[in-house]
Amino acid sequence: MKQWIRFLAITAALVLTLCVTAMAADTASTAGDVPPSVMVNGEVVDFPDAAPQIVDGRTFIPLRAVFNVLGFADDNITWDGETRTATAVKDDLTITLTEGENTVTVTRGEETETQETDAAAYVNPATGNVMVPLRFVAQTLGCNVGWDSNTRTAIIDDTAAILAANTETYDLMDRYMAYSRSFSARNYNVTGDFTMDMTMGQDTVSVTGDYEMLTSATAADFTTNMIFAGQAEDQDMAAMFPNGLDFEMRFDMETGVYYLYSDALNEAAGTGATGVWYQMDLAAMMDQMGAQSGMDYSALMELSQAAQDMTFTEYLETMLASLPLTDASATTSDVLAVINDICADSAFQQSGAAYTSTYALAEGAELTLTLYASGGSVNGYAVAVSMDGLMEVSASMRGTNMTVNMSMNVPTGGEGSAMTMTMEMTGRYVATTSTPLGVPPTGAGVLDLTELMNSYIPVSGDADTSAEG
Repeated sequence: MKQWIRFLAITAALVLTLCVTAMAADTASTAGDVPPSVMVNGEVVDFPDAAPQIVDGRTFIPLRAVFNVLGFADDNITWDGETRTATAVKDDLTITLTEGENTVTVTRGEETETQETDAAAYVNPATGNVMVPLRFVAQTLGCNVGWDSNTRTAIIDDTAAILAANTETYDLMDRYMAYSRSFSARNYNVTGDFTMDMTMGQDTVSVTGDYEMLTSATAADFTTNMIFAGQAEDQDMAAMFPNGLDFEMRFDMETGVYYLYSDALNEAAGTGATGVWYQMDLAAMMDQMGAQSGMDYSALMELSQAAQDMTFTEYLETMLASLPLTDASATTSDVLAVINDICADSAFQQSGAAYTSTYALAEGAELTLTLYASGGSVNGYAVAVSMDGLMEVSASMRGTNMTVNMSMNVPTGGEGSAMTMTMEMTGRYVATTSTPLGVPPTGAGVLDLTELMNSYIPVSGDADTSAEG
């Protein structure tokens, strides 16, 4: 059997699996020889006589200069030369530390505690400035701190102060979250259909089918039979899958792992395996990307669960306080500005019962969010992303009816050469007392789908010399 045909069959299953999942890519950064700098609440701080320093791999910042920016009056920051102790006072907060010691004393009102620091403070002999480790600021002041290795920038964000200065309101998003919670609070049986068309060169394949899905707050089970039509490398896809491609998916949200099962997929993949489930570890993929961003799958899930009992403002506070700060161009202030441009009440334009906000993601890319309201409550939404003719994805929910649309046009090399794909999926939600399993049967064999996909991706110039070909 041709590699391209196998690839098409597996791709169809994989795309269907991912149609309800949004993933963002991150890029690795590399350190340069740029002198370290400090950014506080989105603004670069100028330290003419107290530049940050990196000692034994840790970033040290000048205590007085940074605390001044964070609201400590200069007169309330003192240094005792005899005891080698620095003290900073702001309102009912008193912070005391001693040169060479890995502890700091913090007094808030009537309560005093001693905290361990990851490195000891020291006095820069060249300037006389007290230098403290960057993490010290997070521990003592509750700020969110991070490090941009590309620009060698220490990032310090006082999330509470940034939000205190935020004047936007989020009434529409509060109403949307109430609508969203109505689905996460119950189990649902979802039924619908889908169509998918894929083209590469002279090969055109279409896939259609009905499906049934059972969902809960932590798991989902999905079953369908995919009916193929069209030609791929002169092979009739309908003849190749005369009974369709049976397909079952289970998703365990707590572990972040998808499981796929298909007898026809086993045959198409040429593994020789029977009764085997295929696994795709979404959590591991996100954790790998999170090694650079600082946000892993479990942290995202915790944030998602916490949102079930929050207003949008409360959710915003929690999300921004835990925001990984690894990019000096994406500080808390920058992220808040983007959220406000999309989600604040002032971002929406009303047209009848619809409220729409539009945001330019990048050159040629745009995000559109629409909320539908009736009687003071949100009863539906639509979100769409377009990327300069390369991809368009939209999803909408009106009441209990869902629609997902996707189109892609990916250049594959050579003038006018591209792989195109379009997909439409509909669904109707009905509350149920049934509970999804989310995992394969006990003792079932499991293979890694990502590794299998990589092994069957066609390579230019390769020939299939198997007897099946």
